[in-house]
Amino acid sequence: PKVHGPALVDRLQDACAEGSSSFHSTGLNPGWMGDLIPLTMTALSRTIERIHVLEITNFQGYPSPEIMFEAMGFGSEPEEFERSGARRRNWLNGLFRESVQMVADGIGLELDDVSSEVAIELAPEDLQTAAGLVRKGTVAGQHWEWAGQRNGVKRIIHETVWRMHQSVAPDWATGNHSVTIQGSPRMRLEFAPDYVNDGLLGTAMHAVNAIAYVCEAQPGIRTLLDLPWVMGRVVD
Repeated sequence: PKVHGPALVDRLQDACAEGSSSFHSTGLNPGWMGDLIPLTMTALSRTIERIHVLEITNFQGYPSPEIMFEAMGFGSEPEEFERSGARRRNWLNGLFRESVQMVADGIGLELDDVSSEVAIELAPEDLQTAAGLVRKGTVAGQHWEWAGQRNGVKRIIHETVWRMHQSVAPDWATGNHSVTIQGSPRMRLEFAPDYVNDGLLGTAMHAVNAIAYVCEAQPGIRTLLDLPWVMGRVVD
């Protein structure tokens, strides 16, 4: 949360101290693929030049119109997407700047800035998706990049390529999700698009499985850097 400034962090820390409570936020991405996985990989590193997290998601089968159309702005006219962009950018920048910052903190890298860029792609024709119809000429693709920079060099990059249909933006990156660490040694992990068959459940369970560890932690903001290794439990 420190990317939001000391005033917000202090409010949360003070509230936790007063209520003897612990505060933790996590999920699938951010929270696992873009946070925990690259940090775990760095245990094998002698030197780290750059960390690059790439998420490539086709939301064609994602059945939530509230998330797709209302929260993420798919299906909107370009002008409307731009008008409502400030709120959406603030929401997404909060999520992914936190992720970039935490990875930087984990490897001891002091960042000068976390920049963000976005490009959109319009539907070439009416596209039928599980969330509803994305009409021709409306936003059907989003390409975001959040980059933690040091001395003008992008050192930690979190890139997302989001499509509402497989036919959108064929020139953008396709294939598997990946986490790449440039350095010595160079490392790369790839995750097939179906590496988790229920992303909604996975998002929830990374938080649910952390509950016991969060309850046992000292009061205050507790990120994955502060908690023990979070693991699931076998239920007979």
